[in-house]
Amino acid sequence: MKNSIIGKDKNGKILRIGDRCQFLVKKKGHIGLIPSKYISMEGTISYDEEYFAFVFDIEDEYQPCLFMKIAEYKSIERVEE
Repeated sequence: MKNSIIGKDKNGKILRIGDRCQFLVKKKGHIGLIPSKYISMEGTISYDEEYFAFVFDIEDEYQPCLFMKIAEYKSIERVEE
């Protein structure tokens, strides 16, 4: 599954498990598409076998990963290393 293509980012680049990405997450309690209502985050794509879902592994001791569906649609951008 390591080399499996899971989609494309906002620029059309192919996304795979292990790719580092930047993305936006809506702040809790905000509705609508106002840019200041988002938090920019960065994480590495992985697959969580417990939940059968793709996640972003992030460096946060309270929440070590986020489901990919939490990221705003069309905000995911692969970071070149």
